[in-house]
Amino acid sequence: MKLDHVINQINWHPATHEEVHVPIETQRDLLFSWGIDIYSMTVTILGYPSRWKDISPVIKAARGLTNIQFVFGGPWWDSKLKHEGYLPPNVKTISHELNEVE
Repeated sequence: MKLDHVINQINWHPATHEEVHVPIETQRDLLFSWGIDIYSMTVTILGYPSRWKDISPVIKAARGLTNIQFVFGGPWWDSKLKHEGYLPPNVKTISHELNEVE
């Protein structure tokens, strides 16, 4: 599959929580409980699925980059992702508001 464009930018956003130390065991347990492979590259899309967040290009990228996990975290992502049709197995959702540890 050929993508229309290449994603070549990473945006760093300021943290919305104070820095929190999470033991590696807790990190592993959380990721495992969500079905996320701790050894694979992961792209996270966190927050609320606002109407101006166009997820179609992200889903298209996920379909072409099957070795990368794409995780949508936050309430209502399941509802928004339903409009995208078939979701590849490398797309996961965590459908609740994430706390500072998560």
